Amino acid sequence: MVKAMLLAEWYELSDEQLEQALWDRISFRRFVGLGLDEDAPDRSTVSRFRLQLVRRGLAPRLFAELNRQLER
Repeated sequence: MVKAMLLAEWYELSDEQLEQALWDRISFRRFVGLGLDEDAPDRSTVSRFRLQLVRRGLAPRLFAELNRQLER
């Protein structure tokens, strides 16, 4: 789900747009590790996951670590 959040950030997608993109774009499915025969997470699942990241204060730390690794 973290990889899906990255796609949403990079492409400025709403939860609904992310859900649709995960159904439509093979490159997105491959990036997040979804097989062609697997269901994509729906917008409410994405929204709940994002809310938990925010509530636990993990979003800033997650993206800071990602940026650190990309800069290396």
